[in-house]
Amino acid sequence: MNKKMIRRWLLLFAFALGGVICLTWSNGLLAYTETLYSKIKIFTSLLETIQRAYVEEKSADELMDDAIKGVLS
Repeated sequence: MNKKMIRRWLLLFAFALGGVICLTWSNGLLAYTETLYSKIKIFTSLLETIQRAYVEEKSADELMDDAIKGVLS
């Protein structure tokens, strides 16, 4: 094979490899994002339930502040 043909094959291989890597990375990112959003949805639902059914009245701001403090501790 001549040098021109080898370069073409190497370029094609590099593009194919890049495509495979990109698809693998994006699928992992999509799965992570879906998991993250489902957990945020559960958290939001929990905050709404607490705000509605909690004995003491608490604002959404207070609940979020307390949740953040809990996560950080």
